[in-house]
Amino acid sequence: MGFIDVYVENPLSLFSLNLATLAQEEGLLAGLLAAWIYGQRKGLPLWPTLDALAPGFAVFGLALGLSHLSSGDPFGAPSSVPWAIELWGERRHPSQIYEILIASLIIFVLWRTRVWQTFPGFTFLAWMGMVAGSRLFLEAFRGDSALIVGSVRSAQVVSLVVLLGAMLGLHVLSGRRSRVELGNRVLLFPHPQSPSLQEDRPV
Repeated sequence: MGFIDVYVENPLSLFSLNLATLAQEEGLLAGLLAAWIYGQRKGLPLWPTLDALAPGFAVFGLALGLSHLSSGDPFGAPSSVPWAIELWGERRHPSQIYEILIASLIIFVLWRTRVWQTFPGFTFLAWMGMVAGSRLFLEAFRGDSALIVGSVRSAQVVSLVVLLGAMLGLHVLSGRRSRVELGNRVLLFPHPQSPSLQEDRPV
């Protein structure tokens, strides 16, 4: 989207692949939109489908960190820590390595908790919350982030909103599952004073 003026002037440039003009965010949104349309047409259940895709998303996050390490972008903030790396003429936080380590940890947590899924949507929302929390943490070490006020970064604000949304989603879906289980127990083991039992008792 940052090169929209160029494409308007010369629409054929859309078919000339230039790696410098590829945009991760726009491509991700376009992919999610296409996946949502496909799921709607095929009648796929939303939460179970997202749960099935969550491990793949986690592996993609690891691959993204590796791509950042190979390209040097996004780079870390200047630092004098012993493990700082030389990049773009200055010693900086190895933010790409931090990203890889956290992405690996997220994959490990998803693998270990795969048997804990108690309701549809748990795995996906847990992944989304971990990604948002990690981005909230990682942004503090980035040297190319957009600032809003003082040292507050725009990506941190977005990550906080996503994290709160994931936590709220887990709470709502967990409560919904609890109500369903309670209703099932009532049907299986009705209270002795329930009207249905009173009607069946002999006079």
